[in-house]
Amino acid sequence: MPAEATGNEDVLAARPDLERHGTPAAMLTTRLRRMFASNGNGPWWLAVHLLEKGRQNGIKDVKVYNTVLKMIATDERMTEDKMKEMERLFEQMTEDDELEPEALTYSHLIYGYSQGRKEGEAVRLLEEMTVKGLQPERKTLSSMIVAHSWGSVEDMRRVSSEMREKGWTPTQRANSAMIGALRRAEDWEGILDTTRAMLENGQTMTEAGLVVAIKAAANAGNAGFARELLLTHGKNKHRPQEQLYVCVMVALRNACQHEECLACWRELVLLDGLGDVKLNGKTYNLALTSAVKMERWDEMEAILDMMQAKAVESTVATWRSMVDVWSAEETGDEGRLDRIFGEIHRRQWRPDRAVGLHAAMAYARCRAWVKAMAWFDPALAEDNKLGPNETELLVMSLAGVERYGEVKEVWTRNTGSKDASVFRPAVLLTMAEAARELDDADWALELHSVASSRRGAGVAAPRLWQDVVGVLTKAGRLEEAADVLQQTRPGDCAPLETPVTRETILSAFSDLAHPAVVSAFVEELRAAGYEPDAAHLASLGLEKAPPAGPEEGAPPFAAEGGGS
Repeated sequence: MPAEATGNEDVLAARPDLERHGTPAAMLTTRLRRMFASNGNGPWWLAVHLLEKGRQNGIKDVKVYNTVLKMIATDERMTEDKMKEMERLFEQMTEDDELEPEALTYSHLIYGYSQGRKEGEAVRLLEEMTVKGLQPERKTLSSMIVAHSWGSVEDMRRVSSEMREKGWTPTQRANSAMIGALRRAEDWEGILDTTRAMLENGQTMTEAGLVVAIKAAANAGNAGFARELLLTHGKNKHRPQEQLYVCVMVALRNACQHEECLACWRELVLLDGLGDVKLNGKTYNLALTSAVKMERWDEMEAILDMMQAKAVESTVATWRSMVDVWSAEETGDEGRLDRIFGEIHRRQWRPDRAVGLHAAMAYARCRAWVKAMAWFDPALAEDNKLGPNETELLVMSLAGVERYGEVKEVWTRNTGSKDASVFRPAVLLTMAEAARELDDADWALELHSVASSRRGAGVAAPRLWQDVVGVLTKAGRLEEAADVLQQTRPGDCAPLETPVTRETILSAFSDLAHPAVVSAFVEELRAAGYEPDAAHLASLGLEKAPPAGPEEGAPPFAAEGGGS
């Protein structure tokens, strides 16, 4: 063939037998496609070599360039060298061979740059393409979504919106890239929308995409969709993953869909039996939560049996997963607790201190004092250090079983460490009752001192003042009782302002041999708009005041309970 031949016509003139097979460019393109048809990928350098050999023989055609560029761009592992080669070929095509690029040419280049995460280059080529009046196709915009997925998420969303407006569906590759970008942006709803679109259009999701979608559905609180995607994960024959089941079970539990949660658990048990997954403690706890919430006691026992058979240690989290499924009102069911903690005794387990304390607190909350102490005692024998909530419930339980001396020991341990602040008003009141039962005037004064220091913070109720004054009076310490009375103003009782509590306080003061102090207290009550009972006044040696409305400027609580 003459060296100066530069066009297809020259080649055909030299080889007329080629005409029946098409142009040389078409033949070269077909040859290239056939070479790489077997696996979709081949040695791209060989494609470039064949292109150069064709150019030496005068074959310069944009379709040949498009075919080679596609081979490089769609190679599974995009590298800097491949992107440089694409750039060189494009420059050679447009400048050396003076060929005009087609929309498909730009599409392949943009695809390659999106593979290499070169968002800027992809944007530049799209702008150049638009300037030349070439309209991007579905695959081109899909490649832009992939490119933007590693850069501007907002631009990615914009391109996706443009495609929807045109009635185009992004490719599977684009949707998968979008899911990855939205995961990094923690846009759970966006992931779910993309996932739904893929499933509606019959696109097969990758395993990684399904995993992200399942977790997104769980994070978005869409337990039903999470469960649906988990079933899809199984239908696609992906390897079972316990973490996915746990993720879905958490979502179902939080959505109170305990039946579905147990269904997931049963599937996991089957997979565990086949050796496909290995269950951990957290999974057992999730199943126990749903079983107990549904009061499926047989299933609860079966789960505990399985834990025992597989030597899975039961921790405090195990028992919390069963006890903490109810609200404070619902946990007042002692029978439920017996079913749960009775399993410890039935299986002859030796729970650690944390589990014992949790059982004690659960029983204390439903006022089963004897059973609470049966769990508190061994825990205290091991270590008497408790947290604030545990201490409060211990005090309540000790008082409930009339072990008042130990109530004081709790007080002494905490005040000795300068930590009396852990006691709420209700606990101080329980301790005041214990001081009354023990006739311990000194302790009563200590409690009074702590309660007085908290004025305005839920003052420990008139009953506490009553108990303190009662203990002091019974001990014959009338002067100190009078001091307590002088410190107890009607305003201190305002949070529990009822006729009954006022009369109860007066009843405690009736034996106090300090009429002037008592009289002053009664006058303050009257000034607040409350007239004490005539019988109490008589016992105090006082007369009933004539009827009168509250004085102007009386305290705000006067109008609420006054005159009762």
